Amino acid sequence: MPQTPGIGLAADAGAARNDLRRTAVDAAAVLALAVVVFYVALSFDAFEEIYEFSRQYEAWEIDELITLAVVLTLALTVFAIRRVSDVSRSARAARRMARTDALTGLSNRYAFNEHLTSGGFRRSVAAHGFGVIYVDLNDFKLVNDVAGHLAGDKLLRCLADRFRSALPHEVFTARVGGDEFNFVLTGPRVGERTAEVADLIRLEIVPAFAIDSHRYFVTGSVGFAVSGGEVDVAEMARRADVAMMRAKETRTNEPVCWTPDFEADSTKVHRIGEALRRALAAEELELHYQPIVECDDHGVPRVEALLRWTSGELGPVSPETFIPVAERTGLIGDIGRWTLSRVCEDLARWPDLRVNVNVSPVQLRAPDFAATCTDIARSAGVDPHRIALELTEGIVVSNPELAKLRLKELRDAGFFVMLDDFGTGFASIGYLREFAFDGLKIDQSFVSEVGRSDQANKYLQSFSLIAQALDVDVIAEGVENEDQARLVALLGCRWTQGYWYGKPLPFDELCRRFRTDDGRLQADPTPQPEGRTTAA
Repeated sequence: MPQTPGIGLAADAGAARNDLRRTAVDAAAVLALAVVVFYVALSFDAFEEIYEFSRQYEAWEIDELITLAVVLTLALTVFAIRRVSDVSRSARAARRMARTDALTGLSNRYAFNEHLTSGGFRRSVAAHGFGVIYVDLNDFKLVNDVAGHLAGDKLLRCLADRFRSALPHEVFTARVGGDEFNFVLTGPRVGERTAEVADLIRLEIVPAFAIDSHRYFVTGSVGFAVSGGEVDVAEMARRADVAMMRAKETRTNEPVCWTPDFEADSTKVHRIGEALRRALAAEELELHYQPIVECDDHGVPRVEALLRWTSGELGPVSPETFIPVAERTGLIGDIGRWTLSRVCEDLARWPDLRVNVNVSPVQLRAPDFAATCTDIARSAGVDPHRIALELTEGIVVSNPELAKLRLKELRDAGFFVMLDDFGTGFASIGYLREFAFDGLKIDQSFVSEVGRSDQANKYLQSFSLIAQALDVDVIAEGVENEDQARLVALLGCRWTQGYWYGKPLPFDELCRRFRTDDGRLQADPTPQPEGRTTAA
């Protein structure tokens, strides 16, 4: 691909040509006016009268007067030309500044929208169609939170330089928001070229950014849409934005091309989001608790809190459905606060119980997350030590600096922190040592194969040995039958959780079912499970 010396400057080049043309016209007008004045003066014998006056006092000759007049006229013309040129340059600079992003030097949102409505672009669209690409950096805010805004600014400038160097000259590039970039191109083979450029953009984001002796990794959600020319420009931009949001929602590293199916999904997400917003106000959400059983004596000293929602208009909605919608719509913060508040209310009713609570990566990004959790616990009179917050491997691997910061804040406040779904991601033993988790939850995919696969048995035993070496608790989740319960205990797991011991229940029902005569919670070692389903 040809290299470009600059991106998105076509409008500035056109403005410069127009300014030059206007400057030439203005200078010609001034010169013509000076010539007219000069010849009018000649026609009315002005120079002869001045000459007669000059002879009385032995001053200038007539040719000297004419020469002086010509010199003055030319000086006035030069001054006028320079003045007009200065004004024109100032106006051109002001127009350029209004269309340029001050941080990166790329075009800004105003210039991007202006380009989409320009006559030249629309003529090319009519002949070839066009492609629009939207890009949003994933978790860029974390760089600002962890390293500061100056480091974030340097990263954006570095990324802009990468785009300048790598993208073809016909790609119009603009930074339209804090970490958002838009791209548009037209011409022959626009559909194929748009897909190529989208992938090239993705590749330029992936390499680490070396800033102030540190290396930062970010990814980008890339969405694009292509039109043959029959679709309105504004509609195409909307489609590219929808595709970008789909890429962000699915956390894919590949560019996502808009398809009509996205519209139905967007409608569904909007409907669920609005219903979820009303559900919070109407207190439709519920908390159910699933026992976490100690293998030795089958005591239930802790439980896991799990959200349930039965909507008045949608019926039962699975957490796998409404939690991603809550993260996407920004409701997850409110839901998280409601969940922890309700957990603390229930803990206050059962002093010896401890509760595990799942935490969304979106919640963890909030700078005041630890402070909010602490305030909720203290307001309810609950020791944070009785609450274990479960984090997934993804947040640890993709944002280690943020994870390290938040874990320290939470542990300093007294909360336990556990690594959920261990074994499904990329967390290494080094991560476990560095972040000092209080416990691990082995993913149910390993537990389901215990007793049927030697490899699964070895994995589970290895995970248990790692936990023992690190002096942390280990919980095997997804236990659904007696053989699994027996084997995970033999393989070294101290705690088990799953439908073999009980499905998630409302707090009062849980207490009635598992409470013993001495006031403890105790699980039946050989229960009759209700159905074979995994908790979520």
